[in-house]
Amino acid sequence: MLHTSCVTVEESLHPALPGCLGAFLGHAHALYGDRIDEWAREKRLGPVIYGVGGAVDEYFTPAFLEECRQSYFNMIGRSHFFLREANRVTARLRAYHIESLAWRGSVHGRDLYGDAGVRYGTDLDILVRAADQRRALRVLVMAGYRLRERAPPAWFLARHHLHWPMVSFDGRVPIDVHWTVDHPYTTGPRVSTDVFLDRRDHVAPILLAALHAEKESRMRTCADEDELRDRVLRTGPVWPWLDLALMIDTARQKGHERELERLAEAYGAEMPVHRARAVVARWFGVGGDTAFPFETTKNRLVSTNRPWATRLALRIGCRPEVLLDWVDYIRESESWVERGVRCLKVLRLAGDTVIFAVHDWGKRRKQGT
Repeated sequence: MLHTSCVTVEESLHPALPGCLGAFLGHAHALYGDRIDEWAREKRLGPVIYGVGGAVDEYFTPAFLEECRQSYFNMIGRSHFFLREANRVTARLRAYHIESLAWRGSVHGRDLYGDAGVRYGTDLDILVRAADQRRALRVLVMAGYRLRERAPPAWFLARHHLHWPMVSFDGRVPIDVHWTVDHPYTTGPRVSTDVFLDRRDHVAPILLAALHAEKESRMRTCADEDELRDRVLRTGPVWPWLDLALMIDTARQKGHERELERLAEAYGAEMPVHRARAVVARWFGVGGDTAFPFETTKNRLVSTNRPWATRLALRIGCRPEVLLDWVDYIRESESWVERGVRCLKVLRLAGDTVIFAVHDWGKRRKQGT
């Protein structure tokens, strides 16, 4: 049996999906107008647009709707391989007494959306306990899985990425093995995946999804309401928010909202969850308060009004948002001792990056690539 992270909606789409998608597309159409086809293509929404159909079709051209149809059937085929690998990976880990959980992508499509074909996915995500991270890697490598080509060495991944970027032995399914929710050098709570493996209920996955959506869209660095809108509708990924909207709707229907609040409080994640719920309410029509949920603080930096970050990031080869995450990570602490410790951690990251880059350059030069 495949353990999944969401409530199962059998034999039909999640009942809230048409409403959530329709509300979101309405906002997108108001912003993009005739360019909404291009926007939806960029956000890879084709499968769910075809799957929902009906009223949402009015926003798109017939030619694009035909693309959506093809995307849906392509996704059904891809989901077959992803779900098969989810079973294979979790069974392999279970044979070595390593607890794991498959989530997002095709797993969400089948168990949350009600149809694996409507949820676009590019990889398979597996959660393991932090204590099992190295054992999980060894077990999967013994089974023929491998780290993806050009991935940093294992020591670098364990220290700075907090997941193993792997690929199935036939090379067809990218697999990310995670043992925590967030990156080690970002502001905000850092929640181990253990909570989601310990609690097989409908509430813990919402906390996971809220933290993930916030991280992917970098919501914590929003300075005002306009930037918040841009993170959701323009620059940020859509799928984590649509996942979260469906989860929160299910929690509301089952009366689990107060339990979610208590869990968020227990992990110091009240503000990220509050912000995520406000975004879902505003742009996906799933209840709650839609007031602007952010407070601008002295420690919050954004690349749009920090041009030095863009220039420096280009020089050192990273994204401006990542550089600002490092700066925020250092500045958010009120203790100078803690700031010093965090600064040393970031310097270690910079030093390790140089070591890896030189090693990778030498290897590629030796191989003549």
